[in-house]
Parts: sequence; C-alpha cells; structure tokens
Amino acid sequence: DKEKSEYYDKKQLPLKILNNGMFGSISAPNVFPWGDTDMGEKITCTGRQYLRHMIRFFDSKGFRPLVGDTDGFNFSVPNDVDKYVYTSNGTHRFNKLGKTYKAMNAVVAEYNDKYMKGVMGLDVDEICQATINIARKNYADLIDGKVKLVGNSIKSKKMPTYIAEFLDNGIKLLLGGDGYSFINEYYETVEMIYNQEIPLSKIANKARVRISVEDYKKKMKTKNKAGGAMAKQAHMELIISEGLNVDLGDTIYYVNTGTKKSHGDIQVKKNKANPEGLLVFNSYIISEEDMKNNPDLTGEYNVAKYIEAFNKKVTPLMVVFQQSVRDTL
Repeated sequence: DKEKSEYYDKKQLPLKILNNGMFGSISAPNVFPWGDTDMGEKITCTGRQYLRHMIRFFDSKGFRPLVGDTDGFNFSVPNDVDKYVYTSNGTHRFNKLGKTYKAMNAVVAEYNDKYMKGVMGLDVDEICQATINIARKNYADLIDGKVKLVGNSIKSKKMPTYIAEFLDNGIKLLLGGDGYSFINEYYETVEMIYNQEIPLSKIANKARVRISVEDYKKKMKTKNKAGGAMAKQAHMELIISEGLNVDLGDTIYYVNTGTKKSHGDIQVKKNKANPEGLLVFNSYIISEEDMKNNPDLTGEYNVAKYIEAFNKKVTPLMVVFQQSVRDTL
C-alpha cells in the first residue's frame, strides 16, 4: 500500500532524528551530561559485527558485496540465484511457517530464521538493474528504467547546467552498458566547450545573495581567524562593481573569462605600488533577463577552466570501465 507506506515513512522520521541525535550525544560526553563513550563505541562495534556477519553469509551464497551504508549493504546478485529454495520454519516474523521461498527471497528468509532475533530483521529495500559506486555513499542506480542518484558528489544545485545535462544522459548510458555512446558524447561535449558553442545560460556559475551589500562591505573590513583579509566573493564583488540593486535570495549568474584554468573569477594582484592589492575581474554577470529570454546566447568564456570543471565530474564515472580500457581513454 503505497499511500500507507509513505504516511508511516513520514511518521517514523521524528523518531529516527531523535535516535540519531541520541547516538551522537552518547558519544560526546564533553557536551552531553549523560554521555558514555564506551556505550557509543559498543553500538558502533556491534553494528559493524552484525553487518560483517550478514556479508559473510551472503558472500557464501555467491552474492558480491559492493558498498555499505550504516545499517545495510548493496550486493550484486549471482547469476545462478534461482537455484536457492528455502522452506521457512516460521521462526522470524517476516516469514510464514511452511512457506517456500525461492531465489533471492530464499536467502533472505533463511538468514532471518537463523540469525535475526527480537525486533531485528533483514529486508530488501530495492532491486536495481545496474549500479555505479562512484564514492562512499555516492552511487547511481537504475531502477525500473529510472536513474536514482544518492550523494552530493555526483550532482549539486550549484553545478553548471552543461555538466548536469551531460551527467543526466551519460550516467543513464553507462548504467545501460553503452560505454561507447558515453565516450562519443563526452568528446562531442568537449569540442563544444572548446569552440565556445555552449550557451552562456548553461555554462554560467550560480551564486545566491545571502548577505546585503552593506553588510558584505563591513565584513570585508574585518580579519579572519588567522588575522588575514577575508576572502572576497566573486558574485558580491561583481554586484558592487556593476552597481546592481539586489535582494537577499537573488541568484547571480556569471561567467569566467580568464585564459588559464588557474584564473579565478576575481584576483587580488599585489605589487609595490599597490601593497593592499588591486582587484582584477576575470568574469562578468549575465542578467536574469538574458538567462530567461536568450537561453541560446553564446559568448566568450574561459575554455581551459570549464573543460577542467567538466573533466572533474566525468573522471569518477570512468570506474565503470576495465582498467585496460580506462587507461587508454
């Protein structure tokens, strides 16, 4: 029952947050009066032992462990999984007495009957046709033809559109086993970046106004914890330079126009004549009007920097290729 499932999933969230907070507090006796480091370590240790026990059991059945996440594990299912058959003795509440389970369900049912006691129970969260494990707690799954992304190292709200669009299609190609099309699309995109054919609306950096211009100017007059000057924010400096009227929450779009990948959006150049430093702009703002009304507008931008940003996001996906192939691409 999907409706009830979603309802109770929301209902459990406050308890989940409370438990998470309790666990964190137990392991921090310096800030929590009832903290107990030994108890916190015991919880972590036993949790890991449970996971290792489950991994060992499933590994013996031919399942290959891929990645763990707190209280569960992702496995690749063996090709001969259909050979498993198990009739439950009804020991665990998840299993029905006398019912015969087959394939993957047989392995899960057997584990529950043999090892899961009391409130503990092992269940299958979801079944994926394919998965790419990009980094710890960052992976892409193909479920019923749809791509599910977990973790913020793959995509983020600040990511330029040209990278986000490539990843949307590229990850789907890789999950579908079409590495050839992925590589072709990669080179086509690089060529478009190099020829400055990517629309400015898709390549622009995004930054939200979180502080007023007046407060920002005051902040820049203060020192950081190390006693040095506060780091300047490109979008705020561009707002001041162009005399724009902005409100808190506005999104500023700007493009880097340097000539090297090391060229930042703004640079402070110091010399004997200007010991305080001279602010140099390697960027310009694109108006929100142009972003909406001229989505295909092209212009000058820092080719080297945007190719490097693109490659940084593509490189982790190369894990899907065999090492011999990966080294030649």
